[in-house]
Amino acid sequence: MGRERRKHTRLDLEFKAKLKFTNKTTWQGFTKDISFGGAFICCAKPDPALNSKECYLQLTLNPEHEGKIINFSCRQIRTTPTGAAVQFITTDIADYDFFEKVMIYNSPNPDKLADELDDNPGLIVEP
Repeated sequence: MGRERRKHTRLDLEFKAKLKFTNKTTWQGFTKDISFGGAFICCAKPDPALNSKECYLQLTLNPEHEGKIINFSCRQIRTTPTGAAVQFITTDIADYDFFEKVMIYNSPNPDKLADELDDNPGLIVEP
């Protein structure tokens, strides 16, 4: 079995997601799993031709989070028949702070996740 390369714990959280590509294509779906490094977005009929392209991800958090929308600049790294995996590149500081709180709050082991984030912050935060 291969060595695990991921630096961030994935959480099984479902958020409404919209992937927007530079060619104006948009895919809509939901997150299947998400981490501080990226997410898998379940969506109908993903196009493998867009693989490894720059994209933007808009997440709408669940109603208990008042429908808060957070945005990421990302890179699509893999396409499957059921969706696409994206790697997060940047976000702004307000979105990052909110995302961090939601992830830690929903983690089964919040202390471990916070420690992991200290070791591997992942995202570049823009002011």
